[in-house]
Amino acid sequence: MNIGVESWIEIAETAKAGNPDRETSLRKLLGYVKLADGWSLAVKTVRIERGCWQNDPKSPWENTYEEEAPKPLLKASRDLRIEAAQFVPKLLERLEERVAELIRSVEEADARLKQFERGPAAPRLNPVLQWVCNVCGDRLQSPRERCHCPAIRTEEGGEINPPRQSVPETHAQGGIRRWRGKVRWEGNLDKSRLGRVRD
Repeated sequence: MNIGVESWIEIAETAKAGNPDRETSLRKLLGYVKLADGWSLAVKTVRIERGCWQNDPKSPWENTYEEEAPKPLLKASRDLRIEAAQFVPKLLERLEERVAELIRSVEEADARLKQFERGPAAPRLNPVLQWVCNVCGDRLQSPRERCHCPAIRTEEGGEINPPRQSVPETHAQGGIRRWRGKVRWEGNLDKSRLGRVRD
């Protein structure tokens, strides 16, 4: 049996010590776990410490500590093998429940994934690749590019560009941009720009 699911059930709890406010006991467990030689039935002992927070019965607590590493059931003592044998059917039921839970979680995740894939596509956003001067309206390739407006002088004696805002580039503009630096312009480009008609 190699289902790849670990599970443990309690066989017995013995050797109690302490007082009602804080006690310690040892619990024997039977489980199905992956060991060095592969998946197999195994046994282990854990230490249980329990008590009440500040002696308040309404605030119980319990901690579990592993006393020894799991070992194959076949290598346990004869008495422990006999004691554990009667719990094997219960362990198989627990494993069946765990496998069913995992199958349900996988099916739910798969259904959510398919629902996401069939859902409406996310809106396609155009990349912002251009800027426009708020004063003269020149379209620029970079917010640092100079336009036809004079630079604004600061109190410290420096210069800054007029305010710009980014604008999304359309598909047609993207096609034109591919020709940047590949077309030789003839004529006076500055004069041509001055003759543009704005709506």
